[in-house]
Amino acid sequence: MRLTTISIAASLLSLLFVLNPLYASDLKWKDLKGLEKFLLSEHKSDWKDYGDSKKTILHNSVKKKAKKLQKYKKWVKKHLSSKQQKVLKDNFKKMSDKQFKKYMDGLFKRYGRPV
Repeated sequence: MRLTTISIAASLLSLLFVLNPLYASDLKWKDLKGLEKFLLSEHKSDWKDYGDSKKTILHNSVKKKAKKLQKYKKWVKKHLSSKQQKVLKDNFKKMSDKQFKKYMDGLFKRYGRPV
């Protein structure tokens, strides 16, 4: 959404540059590349914050699944082979919460739910 705003602003300002060359000389950008760089640098901190919050959400999701795995640690060691344990350990970070729940429910149906 921001990139479309930036491109619209760039096209409008370029139109102003064409229509009124005196106005362009007052601005500190002489070409479109300079304008785009300026606009991108203005919003860089916003993008960084968004990225960090997304990383935090992802990290919290992984932590939540890890706690569930810890809860069922004895059950997993008792019922799953070492190969299945390795697959579970390797893949659980990549799974969404929904996929993880579905996977664990499948294991519980096959081997019995822990108390």
